[in-house]
Amino acid sequence: MKAFFALTFIATAITTTAMSTPAAFQLKTGSIISSASLSISFVQNKVKNSAGPTTLFIHGLDSSSQTWRGIQQSLDTPSVAIDCRGCGRSALGNPDDFSPDALVEDVKSLVNSHPLLRDDSFVLVGHSMGGRVAMCYAAKYPNDISALVVEDMDIMRRSVESNFIQNFDEARAIAFERGHETLDTIKF
Repeated sequence: MKAFFALTFIATAITTTAMSTPAAFQLKTGSIISSASLSISFVQNKVKNSAGPTTLFIHGLDSSSQTWRGIQQSLDTPSVAIDCRGCGRSALGNPDDFSPDALVEDVKSLVNSHPLLRDDSFVLVGHSMGGRVAMCYAAKYPNDISALVVEDMDIMRRSVESNFIQNFDEARAIAFERGHETLDTIKF
């Protein structure tokens, strides 16, 4: 219950901050080369004289860093929103390598190379598929983050029959299985 309350409080704090008067912000795009030799893009909001932690945003499937644009423009703390591989301006690479672990390592490459992320712990926010990636990242690199927020993510995978996506690849979907008894079951 304490963990749920803490996550709810953090999500509320981020939302409240986002709805406040817009800060003096500047959105800037950039890219890094991941450990898999892929170009991974991001959008950052560097707020001058901010005392708060940086927030790293991970978008959902078939989305991009632009999902977070309105939030980033309103935050009065620094933020970085990643374009996951194959989304936004980031390269896809080999489609067979698209997995939670590969996405986690792309995020880690960004964290290791970005000055707003590499030196201090940060708030990690993931939406939908990005929530799954954020949970896996938190399990693998718990010392990197000060808080984890998972937003709008199903906890159960849907059956193939209920999926209306043409050419649905069940084997790849299974790699994103969300049903876990404990956090330890998703640790690598």
